Amino acid sequence: MIAKDLMTDAICVSKTDTLGHARRLMVRYHRRQLLVMEEDKLVGILTLADILSRMRSGKSRRPVDKLSVETTMNSRPHFMKLEDSDKSIVKTMLDKDISGIPILDGVDVKGMVTKEPLLQHFAEEYKGKFKVKDLMSSEPITVNPDHTVAHVMAVLAEKSRSRVIVERAGHPIGLVSNQDIFFSPFKQEPPYVDELMSNVRSVSPDDDAAIVAHDMLDQNEFCLPVVDKGLVGVITRTDYLKALR
Repeated sequence: MIAKDLMTDAICVSKTDTLGHARRLMVRYHRRQLLVMEEDKLVGILTLADILSRMRSGKSRRPVDKLSVETTMNSRPHFMKLEDSDKSIVKTMLDKDISGIPILDGVDVKGMVTKEPLLQHFAEEYKGKFKVKDLMSSEPITVNPDHTVAHVMAVLAEKSRSRVIVERAGHPIGLVSNQDIFFSPFKQEPPYVDELMSNVRSVSPDDDAAIVAHDMLDQNEFCLPVVDKGLVGVITRTDYLKALR
């Protein structure tokens, strides 16, 4: 497969748009990356992680939502071409630690490739070839429900992760992600984890990884705890990309 077979429409903003506007687009279109365009040319990319980093920095006295996209975007985005292979796209995404990449034809933006179509490819083509235990990470990052969200943000930043498992007595009870924090209704003191965490289902180490991938897509999941008499690992969309590399 090549890039033009995998790409979807890109959602775009301008440098002068506010982060508040960008946030609303992310919510509306369920995207974590927005392309920044100027006179029909790609001049940057804005990700959910970029905005969260800006929130954590506390460098501006203005509300984050009022800042311009230009203050936070990455002005040197990685990109691929229409004919680039799925293998080269996966390698770039893993090497650069990115979850989406613009696709260009010359200087013209044609679309974007995210992890979703690559996960779909795995679900369709790799049935019966891998079990969850073959792909999972065996050292999941966890927090407990009594931690503050400020602590979770610090852990996510330190570990360069986008979500953590919430556990109690060695068993997963929920999940907190960058999205949960970013789109939280709380505006004052950070709430505790148990006020913000979302429910999470678990999978077994012996489950068919392709079936789990299909269900992750169907239920819009990004990370699942792996349980065998307690938490033994975690499987993410990035783990699937590693198998495709």
